[in-house]
Amino acid sequence: MQGRYKKFDLTDKIAVITGASEGIGRDMAIGLAEAGADVIICSRREEKLLAVKKSVEKTGRTAETYVLDLQKVSEIAGLKSFIKTKTDKVDILINNAGHAVTKPAWDVSENDWDAMVDTGFKGLFFCCQAVGSIMREHGYGKVINLSSTFSKSIVPGRSVYAGIKAGIDHLTEALAMEWAPHGIRVNALIKKWTAGPNRTVAG
Repeated sequence: MQGRYKKFDLTDKIAVITGASEGIGRDMAIGLAEAGADVIICSRREEKLLAVKKSVEKTGRTAETYVLDLQKVSEIAGLKSFIKTKTDKVDILINNAGHAVTKPAWDVSENDWDAMVDTGFKGLFFCCQAVGSIMREHGYGKVINLSSTFSKSIVPGRSVYAGIKAGIDHLTEALAMEWAPHGIRVNALIKKWTAGPNRTVAG
């Protein structure tokens, strides 16, 4: 564990991170490893996951990779089974993956809607449910859902994305209340969005 993380000691904790192939998800995976955690990193992009795995292993911690399309609930169920084959517990879940489309509301297609909602909201919920059920078995866990400043504000072209992030905030509060008796803490972490083209955020 690197010295700068000493007061955030996560030695021997197990963390699951979605959207871990690049960007914030990649940095979180490496940061958690530097703080002492072993990680299970998920994304649709296997080649990039393997590169993150190498970076994690340079810290002296272990990384398992799982190729996951959050739009498919069956694959989320597969993630739970995969986790159970690798470890008997999960301490931390970070729901980072999302999909964003920049378009005027007039022009948003059903495919655009489904990609954004199924990845960023439906997929997030079922990841909470699947991984949270493992936490419940041990009476302990921490879930962090990545939200955005767009949950409270908006710019043109981000109507659906903003609605999803507002939904994540409210869902997080609901799960926090419901799961507290099971020793599971659920929080949202708001990130500031920077302008850019249509993109999948480490999905």
